[in-house]
Amino acid sequence: SVSSATECKNDCEDINYVCDAANKKSYSHIQGTDFFTADTNHCKLAITDNGYNAVGSWVLLTPDIGASEYVIELNFRIESGKEAGLVFAASLSEPQSVYVSLDASSNSIEIGDDSTLTDEVTIWETIDNVLIDYNVDYTLKVHKQSDGHWHVYVDDILKWSSTLPEHQITDSKFPNHHVGFSSWQATATANWLKLSFPSSPVPESVCSA
Repeated sequence: SVSSATECKNDCEDINYVCDAANKKSYSHIQGTDFFTADTNHCKLAITDNGYNAVGSWVLLTPDIGASEYVIELNFRIESGKEAGLVFAASLSEPQSVYVSLDASSNSIEIGDDSTLTDEVTIWETIDNVLIDYNVDYTLKVHKQSDGHWHVYVDDILKWSSTLPEHQITDSKFPNHHVGFSSWQATATANWLKLSFPSSPVPESVCSA
């Protein structure tokens, strides 16, 4: 395990950001602060969202990443309901974000974008179909590249790439600041969330979080 910034610079991928979930920024449209439970002894984070709006509920787990290229890996399960996955927030104070989620109700991978909206309405797009079972652990990975493109993997299988002509996305529409675990109309549990940096040193802000 990694316990200091110095160790982090050498082995940052060993940090499980879920372990400090109780101390991180959380957001829920109506439910206040009682929508999630963080088990610090076993490093798990459970979120229940009742679907009051299209933004859902989330807990931001990382600091401002501050890197042009990074890999985020989230291991989690959906116990009931619709969808859960990663949220990429441009700011700690606003819900406007980009989401990459697994939807167990429709067996699909979804991208949600409300990064340019002001009325908390998220635009969702199905990017691929994949069988999602309840109470089964999945690893959702997003590789954000320095050229602004990004790739989505489920259990290390490439499911979507922004390099495809029909799915162009600019760097400005993919916030690379704060990353967390989100849920919409679902109860879900995150087991671990980790960062890695394929082409650059580990940012100091990440190590000192």
